[in-house]
Amino acid sequence: AFSVLAKYVSFMFVPYLILRKKWKAAFLLLPWLIFYSYLPALFCGFRRATQYLVEWMPFITKTSLDSGSWKDYKNQSVYSWVIRWFLTDSPYQSIQPSFSLLNFEAALMAGIVVVLILYALALVPALRGKDKQPLMTYAAIFTGLSIFNPYCWPFNFVVLYLPVMALTYRLIQKDFRDRWTLFLIAG
Repeated sequence: AFSVLAKYVSFMFVPYLILRKKWKAAFLLLPWLIFYSYLPALFCGFRRATQYLVEWMPFITKTSLDSGSWKDYKNQSVYSWVIRWFLTDSPYQSIQPSFSLLNFEAALMAGIVVVLILYALALVPALRGKDKQPLMTYAAIFTGLSIFNPYCWPFNFVVLYLPVMALTYRLIQKDFRDRWTLFLIAG
């Protein structure tokens, strides 16, 4: 499971590492990505692992990028939430807001815009050169690993363990006086 998650979601760290001028870490991501992609070869062999990798992306796009998967309430990604909120024919929406006049493609684009805005907000300290608390930025990016993942099923939230621990550590450091961190943990 970690091998699959590391294939594409780990690239969320590349812009942050580049902004922090951590060139070595940014460029080492590709060899580690290849390593994690072939980690299952220890159990199934190199040829079978290569076959899995070649067949994986077409399988995922056929079975998980259909409109039913995006609209499914079990999919807790930001994209899925926006689609369920804005789409007129979402079977999971209990209250239909007056502005939900978008078709599926427009709702998906709205979800992508929301994800880009949230991701940019996580990178703001690094963009401004004032990332004095990189632990907090790592916590924000790790949170994005689950909620920005288009296939964010409930078991993906195990990734939130690390950011919650980082936020809790920050609260302890600040004697529970940091209201924003307290708000993030309570949320």
